[in-house]
Amino acid sequence: MNSSGPEGIRLVLVRHGRTLANVSGALDTALPGLPLDEVGRGQAAHLARRWVHEVGPLPSVVAVSALERTRMTAAPLVAASGAKAFVRHGIREVVSGDIEMDLGEVSARRYHRTVAAWVRGDLSRRMPGGEDGREVLARALPVVAEVVAETARGGGEVGVIVAHGSLVRFLAFSLAPGLGAERVLGTKLENTGTACVDVPVHLVGAPGQDLGGACVPLSWNDMWLDPTRQSTSED
Repeated sequence: MNSSGPEGIRLVLVRHGRTLANVSGALDTALPGLPLDEVGRGQAAHLARRWVHEVGPLPSVVAVSALERTRMTAAPLVAASGAKAFVRHGIREVVSGDIEMDLGEVSARRYHRTVAAWVRGDLSRRMPGGEDGREVLARALPVVAEVVAETARGGGEVGVIVAHGSLVRFLAFSLAPGLGAERVLGTKLENTGTACVDVPVHLVGAPGQDLGGACVPLSWNDMWLDPTRQSTSED
């Protein structure tokens, strides 16, 4: 089954597997970042095994950030699919700036409240010593457009971006507001959790800024908004 059909290309955003910073609560956003821990490596392997049954057809293109944990997460999926893989700095995690590697609850709340403000429309809110929402979209949306275009160019159905929790949260909602702000803010995106959107066929090849708000929401944290739209190997 062609997962995208009349909708164009399916884009799957994936959060990386677990790291020790996820366990401790540290705001680890700088390069090269911590690698996956043992649990995270198991999650990455399981992601590749469960993909066809829970997410959809195997991807033909996979983009990862420059942080080590995304490359480690993507490796089993790339090996299973034979996908074209490349690194793009534009999909790195939202930079925590002055609170990098902080462990305190105050810093964590400040970080997550800033991202939540972007989701709710206040793109001018700036991370302390870091980026505002417009700057994040300016670097991330061109990568989305590239993945979509490369997928279509190769005759593929599915393109993947393996990135980071806050970046995926903000980017998924920016692409497909129909996911709902309360859903993306209120439901945690687990390690190796996925968010799927369909890019309409008339926007395949369009610049990144044209994709904002124009995609069809399909799933958040592996939960399908309409289970009948999920593609499996049994289709």
